[in-house]
Amino acid sequence: MDNVELIIREILSEKAVKNCRRFTSSFLNEAAEVYDTYGSGTTRVFLLNKKERNQLKEQAEALLAVLKILTKYKETQINRGIGRYIIKTLATIKSTEA
Repeated sequence: MDNVELIIREILSEKAVKNCRRFTSSFLNEAAEVYDTYGSGTTRVFLLNKKERNQLKEQAEALLAVLKILTKYKETQINRGIGRYIIKTLATIKSTEA
């Protein structure tokens, strides 16, 4: 098992991700683009801002948990494209584990 699989397992075991009833593709795409372009710090600020909106609160909290996991692994630090792809496809990844 490589680290990307470990990252995905850890993400899927995260309470905030499990509790998120629905991820919208537009929100995931926007967060993934911010992560890939600007990195984890700016993405955290972006998500904290989005968390203030009721309709995005659950998704933003889940992605903040995902972001915390992504920053622990060098693969996603060196190649943000990996993290971007994980964020972008989170709804699909979650649905395959359900």
